[in-house]
Amino acid sequence: MLKKMGEAVARVARKVNETVESGSDTLDLAECKLVSFPIGIYKVLRNVTDQIHLITLANNELKSLTSKFMTTFCQLRELHLEGNFLHRLPNEVSTLQHLKAIDLSRNQFRDFPEQLTTLPALETINLEENDIVDVPVEKLAAMPALRSINLRCNPLSAEVRVIAPPLIKFDMLMSPEGARAPPALGLAPHAHPAGDRGHLGWHPEGRESHRPLGGQAWGAGGGGPKSMRWEGAQLVQDR
Repeated sequence: MLKKMGEAVARVARKVNETVESGSDTLDLAECKLVSFPIGIYKVLRNVTDQIHLITLANNELKSLTSKFMTTFCQLRELHLEGNFLHRLPNEVSTLQHLKAIDLSRNQFRDFPEQLTTLPALETINLEENDIVDVPVEKLAAMPALRSINLRCNPLSAEVRVIAPPLIKFDMLMSPEGARAPPALGLAPHAHPAGDRGHLGWHPEGRESHRPLGGQAWGAGGGGPKSMRWEGAQLVQDR
């Protein structure tokens, strides 16, 4: 156990030093067994925080992030927090005025993190595989830069499913009502099962489409299968 902990600490130190020495705009601390963001990193990065535009803390064991994290890295453009145990964000996330993409998939959110709706540059929100029921659709609709929000594998209310399509001007991805995330048997706690899982998404035009997980909308340009739409009770492919 101590050996593994020592290896994890050494891995974090190596990655932080690489960021400083290379002058990179990326801090990659994915899969480092972190239960919190190490406070010592703030001191090491104090002279380069403004140049860091992407941080990934994916697939750790984080239960929360502090307000200091948000205010220190306020120049972020991308923040990857997927595969942790987060259930809320600090209010200071509102300081991320340049943030364009945030990935909060495979966490433990029960309430939609509404602080995100105040971010003027935010284009992409991923909240797949959480426990969210209600979504502030009107606030999301008012976001000037939002292009896509992934809410697959959340127990969304029927009200959200009804009121969202006519209001949104962006791509909202939702699983069919009643669908649950498939069990990832035999995999690491945060791993996705192999294979191409499709999902349903609302396009701004008002039709529902089918797209592969993590991929471009089918029929959204170029090759690939055409988009799907509802006809009565059946999902059919556009010609």
